[in-house]
Amino acid sequence: MLDEVLEHSEAWASALKVPHDMYLARWADEYLPLIRTIQKDGLPYGLLGPSELDRIRLMGNSKDVPSIALSLALGAFYLTEDRAARNAVYGVDVDLEERQRWLRVLMDGGDADELSKVLYMAFAVPTLAVGGAHRDLRGNVTAASLLVSIISCGLA
Repeated sequence: MLDEVLEHSEAWASALKVPHDMYLARWADEYLPLIRTIQKDGLPYGLLGPSELDRIRLMGNSKDVPSIALSLALGAFYLTEDRAARNAVYGVDVDLEERQRWLRVLMDGGDADELSKVLYMAFAVPTLAVGGAHRDLRGNVTAASLLVSIISCGLA
């Protein structure tokens, strides 16, 4: 299944309007390290119901059978252009418009680096402000303590 990324990478990079080498580098650096694989004989068919197993059997020897079985066993979202695979997972054909909405959400999630920068700034600015206020307050307390000490000495 991982070979499909390489197989389609030029077309996908072109569709995203990014250089092919940049696409492959991001795949290798950010996505591939997060992917875990299991062997075909390790698929959890015992977790599937009779209707799910029937839909998988209808797929025959399709290369999509392992990902379909795993998606069904995990209850995971399954995004594909292949109508037969979608039918096998969901039992009905998923509306193309619905699939496009999910695709947009997932593609927005690909901007995680930008999102992390925004979140960092959202937390860093208040933290710096609180830290600055604490420093100023500590300085004021020290000055106030000194003033109280001087006044106390003068009154004594």
